[in-house]
Amino acid sequence: MARYWRSPSLVYSLLSSAIALLPSIALAEPPRPDGTTPTVVEACPGDCDRITGGELRDTNLFHSFEAFDVDLGRRVEFDSQSGGIAVTNIFSRVTTNNPSEIRGELAVNGTANLFLLNPYGILFGAEARLDIRGSFLATTANAIEFDGGSFIAVQTEIPPLLNIPRSVRFTEQISRQQAIGLTEAQLTVPAGRRILLLGASPDGNGITIDGGRLRAPGGRIELGAIATPRTIPLTITDTQVQLAGFARSGRSNIALLNGAQLDVRTDLPRRGGITVYADDLSIDRLSGLLAGRLRDSNVTGIAGGVMQVDATGAVRLRDRSYLINLSSARSAVEQDDITIRANSLVIRSGSQIDNSVSGGNAGRILITTPRGNVVLDGVGFATGDSLENELITPSTEGDLTRPRFISAIVNRLVEGEGRAGDIVIEAAQVLIRGGATVVASNQGEGEGGDIRITASGRVSLVGEDEFGRSSALASRLERATGRGGTIRIEASDLFITEGGLVTVSSLGRGQAGDIVINVQNQIFAEGVGSDRERTPAGLNSRVLARGVGQGGEIIIESARLVHLTNGSEFRAGIVGDRGAAGSIRINSEVVRVDGEAAISATTESAGRGGEIEINSDRLIVQNGSTITARTDSQGAAGSLTITTDELVVSGGSTISADTEGLGRAGRLDIEASGTVTVQGGVVDDLGNWQPSSLNFNTTNAGNAGRLAIQAARLIVQDGAAVSARTTAAGMVGSSSSRLRS
Repeated sequence: MARYWRSPSLVYSLLSSAIALLPSIALAEPPRPDGTTPTVVEACPGDCDRITGGELRDTNLFHSFEAFDVDLGRRVEFDSQSGGIAVTNIFSRVTTNNPSEIRGELAVNGTANLFLLNPYGILFGAEARLDIRGSFLATTANAIEFDGGSFIAVQTEIPPLLNIPRSVRFTEQISRQQAIGLTEAQLTVPAGRRILLLGASPDGNGITIDGGRLRAPGGRIELGAIATPRTIPLTITDTQVQLAGFARSGRSNIALLNGAQLDVRTDLPRRGGITVYADDLSIDRLSGLLAGRLRDSNVTGIAGGVMQVDATGAVRLRDRSYLINLSSARSAVEQDDITIRANSLVIRSGSQIDNSVSGGNAGRILITTPRGNVVLDGVGFATGDSLENELITPSTEGDLTRPRFISAIVNRLVEGEGRAGDIVIEAAQVLIRGGATVVASNQGEGEGGDIRITASGRVSLVGEDEFGRSSALASRLERATGRGGTIRIEASDLFITEGGLVTVSSLGRGQAGDIVINVQNQIFAEGVGSDRERTPAGLNSRVLARGVGQGGEIIIESARLVHLTNGSEFRAGIVGDRGAAGSIRINSEVVRVDGEAAISATTESAGRGGEIEINSDRLIVQNGSTITARTDSQGAAGSLTITTDELVVSGGSTISADTEGLGRAGRLDIEASGTVTVQGGVVDDLGNWQPSSLNFNTTNAGNAGRLAIQAARLIVQDGAAVSARTTAAGMVGSSSSRLRS
């Protein structure tokens, strides 16, 4: 695994100014009791110090120290027997102004849980390890509260009735010294056990994990960081320790850097979980959270775990970092959710959130930033670091020599029966750009998950990466017989520009998902991508090559304005072997299509074309734009139905239901309570006149369709045309018009 260069000043500044004062060269002394408990520290074979004695209360054992360090290459071992009684919990405190530096092995020779309390700071060095069979809690709090009193980090006697631990208490003004830091430490507890870290800082990172790893296979990892005095409730049983709540005010930051990992993955049929409470959470440079099964594991029946990020500030994933929760086939229980609650979420430079299942039901990805933004941006280039194996296989699309990771939120049914999980995003605004994607994918026999985005402001999909991969919301049915998931967007505005896409597709035998959109103001689609394909920005429902399924519907339920311009497109198409294209249904006060933009339902195979329905007060098609239901092959074209108060077609634009193949052309039905105006045209690059038109034509052996117009008034002027004709062996279609004036 590649290593990142670190300067000591950088590392220590990240941990806190207080921890920077820790000795890094001088040999640490054995732990020194402070005399308030009958604690004994004695040497044992093999560079070892054993801690015995202590103060017993019920099945809890208490130790108190002036200083508590574990030197490099040494082992400090707590005895979990006291007077022949098996101890459940071991509590140790530091009562003088000495931070703890753990650079060797910290051990318990029984099954007791171990608690380390030092309000003067705790640092785990590169060789720090755990050898315990219980759970582990390290905190820089001032006290642990019990039913019968407090275990306080000052030199006081132990109260007589300390039986059931109830909370951790930060009682005084928080200092930077109360941070917890891990630098390449590897802390592991046995399967099903837990690791908890509770740190503090008034204005920086309460916890920093720099290149280290916390490992609790099938257990739980919980991190919490605070900035102001408070009490944090605990739940403790004979075998488990966990947080029972965490207030959403007065938190400090948590950082995972340089390959740091929180890992609860397992090959056993048990689910683990990760919970992080912070103000800002930064996950950077190939760092991440891992739950469920190992990505390369062949063991079946492993359920994904719980993954919860609760931040009052920003959550940032950068430089190929990740939150990954994988479930294997035939799991007996449903996979749990990935939940992110924050003020904002930023996923950049190839970072990913992945909640996938191989058979069975996947959990959801739930993202809530009601007053802030969700941003996905850009790609991260592969470097060959082994930590990249945790990520989804890098893309080489556009350049085989430069594999890159896509910034993505992904929920997949990889194989087998079951259902992929939903992706639910609630935010003030959502921005997807630079080739980033949000994907729900079905590669098996079940159902794909839905994508639901609710925004009080704008949802934007902008541009591509430098290799032409679109920024996208995508629901994919791949090699599957099931059904794709639905993409639903509710927002103030939806902007799709420069090759951005909202797309549902089918490569299999099943039915692609639908796109359903409700906006308060406008849907704006503009431009094409910069790649060789020049992908139009817009909405897309496709049955792709080798697909024989049903395309999904594009449904705009409500908008004030739907505006397509500069080559953008709403398209329902089929290029597969058979099947049927999806449909497009638009309900908007105004629909404007200009600048060579298009709304189309097409078939390029034996499949049936889709339908287009537009209901609007005003429909304007201008400047070389098209609305068309067309077949270019054996399949029959769909129908095109327009219901409006006013229709204007100008500037060489066309509304048509045509066939250029063997299939039958579709129907074109126009009902206008006001005027239908078809006017003018343009001269193309070859000098030919291209009239503005309403037509249903055939240019091959297919039969032309039908045109029906009902309007108060029909105006065709300045070289425009309304036509029904065939230029080959097909039969001419029929046309009718009913005008009230």
